[in-house]
Amino acid sequence: MRVLLASDRSESSDAAADYLHQLQFSEPIELNVLSSVPVTASVGFSGLPAVVQSVMQEEEVALRKHLDAVCSRFENRTASTVSNLVVGPPGYEIRSEADKWNADLIVMGAVGKSMMERVVLGSVSDFVATHTASSVLVVRPPKPEAAEQPPRRIMVALDGSKDDTQLIDLLRAIQWPADAELHLVHVIEDLTLYRQDLIEHMDQHWQQERDTSQQHADEILKLAEGTIENIQTAILVDGHTGEALVKYADRHQCDLIIAGDHHRNILNRILLGSVSRYVLRYAHCSVAIARRKEADEAAATT
Repeated sequence: MRVLLASDRSESSDAAADYLHQLQFSEPIELNVLSSVPVTASVGFSGLPAVVQSVMQEEEVALRKHLDAVCSRFENRTASTVSNLVVGPPGYEIRSEADKWNADLIVMGAVGKSMMERVVLGSVSDFVATHTASSVLVVRPPKPEAAEQPPRRIMVALDGSKDDTQLIDLLRAIQWPADAELHLVHVIEDLTLYRQDLIEHMDQHWQQERDTSQQHADEILKLAEGTIENIQTAILVDGHTGEALVKYADRHQCDLIIAGDHHRNILNRILLGSVSRYVLRYAHCSVAIARRKEADEAAATT
């Protein structure tokens, strides 16, 4: 697996590096650590004041040292490690490098330190998660008591389609702790009805939906067997799918949510589904958006 780690010397990106370091992958990964400098004196900005040019050059030097330090942390944990310092808008450069390097997974931090800010993605994280063809892991700093531990409570958000198998592909790429637990969760969207005849008719429909969803969850459970010992399935009925998933993750103290980016084609490739986007923005834990690049590329040609 090729993993691109975006790092910019911030606390958020340091948390992402820590999170990645704690993950035990099934096979040694190829790691690419990337930093970008939005503006430097070296790209023709000769009109900048000398003091600004000096600050930018100092930032380049600091980032190069930072990249070396991050790479050294993973020296014995990867099949290969490279670093890149590029010039340009961070979001664009991360996406560009991921496409050029054919990254399977991008790991990056979510901007925010206070309780109010933690539920809002930074513009770079949002851009990359929305626009890239790679899977993306957006890391939110864990609680202090779990800061040096790998994630143990993982929630997979099912949508009931065959594309849910790509969520298990990402799950299988990592060796989880022996005491980890997996929650396979599907939300059936509820409707508010007032007429009694419609309510009675929909009750039968909801039961059919529950049965179908449970059957699908059981099929996905079989695919997940062997990755985590403790697996639970949950079928929820709620008027707001994204909110229901976030609340479930909070209630069960999940450390990581794995969601999909389904039904993408050449016209809607740059837009995440509303449910995935809601979870990505408002979940209090880290979120991975799983994509199968081969399927995405095939869809783009149709």
